Amino acid sequence: MKLNLEDVETPLSYSLFTKEIGGSVLSAVKKAENEDVIIVRLYNDSETDKIVADPIQFTKPVTEWTEVRMDETLLKVQNIKLNKWVNLV
Repeated sequence: MKLNLEDVETPLSYSLFTKEIGGSVLSAVKKAENEDVIIVRLYNDSETDKIVADPIQFTKPVTEWTEVRMDETLLKVQNIKLNKWVNLV
C-alpha cells in the first residue's frame, strides 16, 4: 500500500549507458551521497595485471569521467561527448 501518491511517472525501463559484455565487471551504479553525480564502479576480475579495454557509450550528456583506483586515488579525468564510446584503459 502506498500512502503518498506522486505525480511523477517513472518509465518501466531506462538506459543510462551501454557496456559490452566482455571486459570489466560492472559492480555498481549509484548516485553519490554528497554530490550530484552518478558513480559507475567497474573492476578487472582477471587474475593478471593485463589492461582490459572496455568501451562504454553513454545515452545522456556526461560532462566528465574520472577514473580512480579502488582507494579512490585519481588516475585520469576525461571529457565525454554524447553518443561517443569511451575506452576504459
